[in-house]
Amino acid sequence: METLSEAIQRLQGEGYDGNWYATDDGDLQCGECGETFDPTEVTVDHRERFEGQSDPADMTILYALSGPCGHRGLYSANYGPEAQPADIAVIRRMDSAPPSEPAR
Repeated sequence: METLSEAIQRLQGEGYDGNWYATDDGDLQCGECGETFDPTEVTVDHRERFEGQSDPADMTILYALSGPCGHRGLYSANYGPEAQPADIAVIRRMDSAPPSEPAR
């Protein structure tokens, strides 16, 4: 089973070398250009969930994203009981968006 750090390295090797961040308003900010987007405007190319081997409450989700700005990067967050409010808002909005077309 792939670890979170292995998944990050693999996705960075596939060109997802930027970072995305949740804002307090529940939007996503591109770390490359600084623009902020509604999470439904960002394409989710990959989504992976991880649980800690020793603590099932240690849950992380990793997204590989392509933004309307043309940048690709990673967004990770805790989910479950340790999730932050901004991350919860972003994850809910991304998961409620219609499925994205596969990346080309």
